[in-house]
This record gives sequence, C-alpha cells and structure tokens, in this order.
Amino acid sequence: MLGWLAAGLLVAVVGVLLPPSTWVAGTLAGIAFSVGAVGARVLVSELPTRWWQVWELPASSWLAGGLTAGGLLLGQLHLTRGLTGAPAVPVLAIMYVVSTIAPAAVGHWLLAEGVRPGWGIPAVAGCALALVAAVRLLGTGREQAAPAPG
Repeated sequence: MLGWLAAGLLVAVVGVLLPPSTWVAGTLAGIAFSVGAVGARVLVSELPTRWWQVWELPASSWLAGGLTAGGLLLGQLHLTRGLTGAPAVPVLAIMYVVSTIAPAAVGHWLLAEGVRPGWGIPAVAGCALALVAAVRLLGTGREQAAPAPG
C-alpha cells in the first residue's frame, strides 16, 4: 500500500514541473490530497495502543506519516498554483472529483473496504450526485460575471 502512496506522491512532485493549467492543477491537487487521505487511513490503522511513544513506532508508520504530510503539502501547493492562474470553480471541481473517487477506489480495491450492508444504493447515489454537481460547476466556471450596474 505504501508503494502506491509513494507513486501517487511522485506524480504530484513531478507535476510541479508542469504549467498550472486548470485540469493539471486540479488533477494533481486531487491526487496529492488523495495520498494524504489514504496515508492517514493507513497510518491510523497500524498505530499501536501506546501511539504517543513515537520512538517505538515501526518504520512503516513513519513512512505513512511522511507520505501523508507530503500529500497534504503538495495538494495545497497544486491547488494554490491552480487558483492563481485559472478560475476557481473548475480547478476546485476537478480537485473534488479526483479526491473523492481516488481514495474511494483505493479503499475498495487495495484496502478491501466496503460499504455497510444496506448502504450500497445511497453510497452510489451520493457519489453520482457529487460527480454531477462537480461537472455542472465545470460548466459554470467558464462564464464571465456580468459587471455590476454602476
């Protein structure tokens, strides 16, 4: 699992070299925030009972913590770069879609997580609603605001 997180973080690191267009910045921010989210999930799942004794934590916990922090920092970097050079709505919409779908897919396929019994339809409906809303935001982000009457 940590190898997948490191690969995602590497994509975000290499992405710093790309120009911060709407799609690039939103996607890279979503990937990096996904690394942070999944890394936190992995970190919490392997913490011992006496987690405050950090000198006794295994190396995998330190690595998961470093990947989590790196994902959050790079996510914020890509988001900030995207917002400085593009309209906010499309950058945020792309970031939300990626940072919703990627951790869910990783949880389902790599961490063997599932939906609670009886919650399958509401989970799919909620995900579909989030995707439809994000796609609608993508369409509205390109419209220019009318000047205020003066």
